[in-house]
Formats: sequence, structure tokens, C-alpha cells
Amino acid sequence: MFGNMFSSYKSIRASSGATGLSLSSKQTHDILSYLSRNMWSNSTQRLLRAQDGINTQTHRTRLEERLLELEAEARAIKYYQNTLAPINCLPPEIISIIFLIVAERAPNRFPSYRQGPSVDMSWLPCTTQVCRRWREIALSCPALWSHISFATPELTQLMLLRSKNTPISVTFVALSWGGKGYPRHIFDALSWQSHRLKSIELLNRGNATFDYDTETIYLDDVLSNCSGPMPILESLRLSDQQGRGFKFPGRSFPDGTPALKYLEAHGCEISSWQALPLGTSLTTLHLEAHPGAVRPSIAELHSCLDRVPSLLSLHLTSFLPVDFQDNPRLSDRLPQVLPHLEEMRLVDYVRPISNLLRAFYIPPSTSLEIVCDSEDVDGDFLGPIEDLIRLLSSAWDRVVQSGCRSIGIHQGGFERRMGYLYSQSVSYDMCFNHHHDEGRVQGGQDLRIKFPLVDHSQGLILYSDSIDTVLSWFMRWFDLSPVRSFTGDGIVLWHTTWNILRDLAQLAEVHLKSTPIGGLLKVLADQPPSDSDSGVSQESRSFAGFTSLYLEGVDFRIRNPVTTNRCDSFYVGDRSRDGAFVVTPLVDRLRHYPVAKISIERCYNFERKHWAMMQEQLPGVDVIWDGHEHSFASKEPEEVSVEEDESEPWSDSDEGFNTLG
Repeated sequence: MFGNMFSSYKSIRASSGATGLSLSSKQTHDILSYLSRNMWSNSTQRLLRAQDGINTQTHRTRLEERLLELEAEARAIKYYQNTLAPINCLPPEIISIIFLIVAERAPNRFPSYRQGPSVDMSWLPCTTQVCRRWREIALSCPALWSHISFATPELTQLMLLRSKNTPISVTFVALSWGGKGYPRHIFDALSWQSHRLKSIELLNRGNATFDYDTETIYLDDVLSNCSGPMPILESLRLSDQQGRGFKFPGRSFPDGTPALKYLEAHGCEISSWQALPLGTSLTTLHLEAHPGAVRPSIAELHSCLDRVPSLLSLHLTSFLPVDFQDNPRLSDRLPQVLPHLEEMRLVDYVRPISNLLRAFYIPPSTSLEIVCDSEDVDGDFLGPIEDLIRLLSSAWDRVVQSGCRSIGIHQGGFERRMGYLYSQSVSYDMCFNHHHDEGRVQGGQDLRIKFPLVDHSQGLILYSDSIDTVLSWFMRWFDLSPVRSFTGDGIVLWHTTWNILRDLAQLAEVHLKSTPIGGLLKVLADQPPSDSDSGVSQESRSFAGFTSLYLEGVDFRIRNPVTTNRCDSFYVGDRSRDGAFVVTPLVDRLRHYPVAKISIERCYNFERKHWAMMQEQLPGVDVIWDGHEHSFASKEPEEVSVEEDESEPWSDSDEGFNTLG
């Protein structure tokens, strides 16, 4: 049909085109009549067969109407065609679930990536602007519209309308500091829709001004609108870490929050501890005080914690009481609370933490982290630390008395609180037999205590001496005899530290990560050989159970002692030339111990020849090396031999001590 149609058109066109003349109206009419008889619908044919004498305007109107009809027909055909696509064979319920997953995985869904007030809406065009069926499904899925965006008042109202009666989430990350803060239309969701609120997240994290025609609205103002009933609220996150802080709970939540499971408030001042929205459903409570906030009394804090028997995670920062007696009897501790607690994090000065340990029992099921700030007061800073360790041993007695399985000492990074960096710290990590015997799988440590490196009262850097002192206190108040594993990570361990660890008879594994090995070599060198001629039994030797050595990121070249200073770890020599390899003395020391395994991973100045030498001279020892060869040296130093080097550059002296320990 199409072939005949176009051939007829070409013949007519050729007969007229040869003379350069255009087609006459009759010829045009004949062509259209021919085409309409062969391919177009009757409605279209009638319009195309219209003769002279008709009303032109009326005919144009009819043509426009017909065009609209044809467009509607085309859309209907496309819609039907889309229904035959494989994905549209899925029921609407499945497609709705897919839409919810797409919206949940939007790139800016999480607060750390969001910029300003807008919840990420990138899911909108790929769900509602693809085809009619997808749009109908999206509009009929209230949960898809339940994460309310506050980009504009109009969008907020639209999402509140489309979410119908489903529970909603309110999230706003304000980047204002002295700017205009929160938009006024956020009140619509907090006050008028309070009965539908499932999650509230209001955070202040920056310095920007939004273009809203409103007065400055702070977090206090927003919370004042949280006065309606919130029977299904499960999560409440509030933060003003870089602003003026906020009073909490203030006049908000007068009817309580019976379903609340997660409560987090950073930068707050607690106006009334009794008015906090706590209940039996709460499992997570994280509170961080704004500088200068009033602390609770022991009685107030105990009363609050007694109201949350289901609590699993507790974080308190600068909110610990300071009103407890200085020297009460340990038997005067308050009745035990938080029977199901799994995680506790305390961040404060040493004395408030000690007050808490003096008044409360720590549930034995808890993994505990304590971060101590250095106190800018006169007097000894290290002194109160021993008191803290002693009190912890009695407040957490069931765990401590079960014996410690492993201990690690790490140099921690800077602590960040209220948007500011605090001084670096040394971290002591421990795992205990109590949780191991219960069959709990520990993802990390049972206990982590961080002490600062700087004593503000003395203006001193507390490093090697403080490590030895604190470790000796742990030896005194904790049962470290069962310790089987020790880890040093990113710190300098002098021979004095190893002298404390040498008497742990069950210590089998030593892990050193980016930690100098010199201190360990010196202590190993001080031991008599273990053969029968020495008269020293294996049981009475130091490191009697030492079987495995794991080295990661360790430098196998020890630098010249005159180029370093024991008071700090600043290196002033030629890093590329100073020092000597210590593989030979290491092998000589380990030969006298029942070592069965040595692992060397990503270490410096350790080469294949060293690996071969260790395999040859330590028969029966499994020496594992990852093949990593990386040397700082531009000129290879000579290997240290035990016989030739009497000064032992890995040992300390009055003149100096190398930074490798």
C-alpha cells in the first residue's frame, strides 16, 4: 500500500517538477484524498475531504480538536506498550518497594552529605516522570513521601498531603551560625502533624544563611512547637554543637514519648532532668553538655537511669555529677540500674568519672569506654587516675575479677567535641574472660580508657613515664596474670614498659604496629639463655609463654642514639643514613624463646635476605613475610652483630635513647 501511494505521488510530482511549477489545489486535494483512502481513519478522512465553501475558522478548530484526539490516542498506545514491558508485569506492591529502596539510597540521604534544609529528592524524576503507571504507583505510596523535605513551603505541604496518615520523619540540617536558622514552615510538621511523627532530626552544623523571609529561628524556638502528643515517636536527634546550644527538653514533649527508643542531644542544657522524655522503650541515650551547662546531682542521674530499664547504649559527655562525697564507703553505692546495658561511654574530667564509679555499679554485660580530659587545675594530674582505676575495679568487679585476656596500648587521635579538637590521648584497651566465658562475640575491646598526653597543670607532655605508671596501676588493681596477648600500636614503648610486661607468664602473642622494637630487644637481651647449663627453668624466665611475634609497619633499622631525645620523639638526624639493621640481634634473642611464629607485614628496611636468614637460623619457626620491601635508606647501613656491637644501639643510656625504644 505504501509503495503504491509513494509511486503515485512521485509521478505527479515529476510531471509538475519538470516545468518548475507547483502543484495546483486540485492536485494537492487528489493526493490527500488518495492517501486518506489508504491509511487514515474515517474521522481524519472526513476532515481532509472538506471542499471549498466551508468556514475556515470552524474547520481549523475541528482540525485542532482532531490533533488532540490523535495525541490522546498516541499516549494510550504508548501507555499500553509500557504495560507490556517486563518490569510492569510486577504488581504495584513490588514496584512500590523498589521505589522506597531507590529513595532510601539517594546520595544525600544522610546528614553528613546533605547541604542545607533539603532532603535529597533525586528519586523523584526516576519514579514519577517515567510513565503514567509508575507515577500512579508513586502517588499512591504514602511511605515514599514520608521523609519530609523543607526546601520550600510548597514542597513541604505537598509531601505532608501525599504522605496521608503514614508516620513521617522530619530532618533538617541547618548550616547557619548566626544566620536565619530553621525555616518557619518546619512548625507545620512538628505541631500540626505531631501525632504522625516517627523520627525527628534537627542538626546545626555550619555557617550559612538561608533565603527565607523570616526572623532568625533557633533550635529552642523549634522545640517549643513540640508540644503536641507524639505517641509513635521512636527517634529523636538534636544537635547544636557550633551554636549557642539549646535548652532541653524545655516546654516540649509535655505528654511524654512512650514509644521513644533513640534519644541523642548534643550541645544541650538540661532544664529539668525529671522532664526528660525517657521511658521503658528507650534503648539508646546519648547526651553531650553545652559548655557551662549545669550538671545533675547523683540522685537526679540515678533517678533518670532507673526510668530506662531497657537501655542498651549510654553516652554521657560532660554531664557527670560532681556533688558526691570525697571518700564514701564503697558499700554506699546506689542500687544497681541498667540491667541490660551493652555499651557505656563516659567523657569528662577524671574526678567526675571517679564520682560516677564511686556511686554506681557498672553492669557486667557492658563494654566500657572512658575518655578522660586533662584538668586545668593545680596539682598532680596522674594522681587521680589511680583512684579512677581502683574505683573501676570495684564498680565493675565481676568483669575485672574474671581476669584480663588481652591488653593493648594505642596512641589515639584528637578528640572532637562541640566542634573543637581536644588534645591527643593514649588508649588502653582490654578484653576480659567474663564476656568470653559467656560466649559473647566481641567486635572490639571490653574496656577502653583514654588518658590525655598533656597535663595542663604542669604544662608537660605525659608519655613514656605515664604509660609505665598507668600500666603498673592496672597490674595492681586488675588481674592481668591471664593476659595472653599484648598490642602496641603507634607508640614508643621503652624498655621500662617491657620490664612490667615480662612477668606475665601466659603472655603468648606480641603485636607491634608502627611501634619501635628496640625496647623489646633490650629486655630480651637481658635474659639468660634457657638451655640446661644456665640453671634457669622455662617457668621462671621472663616472657615464659612467648610463642608468637606479629610485626606490622615496624622499622627494622634502629637509628643512632645521639640523634634523638628521650623527652620527645622528634628525630633530628639523617633519616636516610643513620642507624643499623637489627635482624641479627632479633634472631639471636628469639633463639632462646619457644617462639613458633613470626609474622612480618608492610615493614620497613626488611629485605628478602633477612627473611632467608631468619628461616635458616630459626628452624622450626614459621616465618611469614608478605614480600614488602621498602627502605628509607639511601646508603645501606651495616648489620648489627651481637659480638661486634657492645654498646647495643637499641638500648637506652644517660646520653640518649633512640626513638625506636
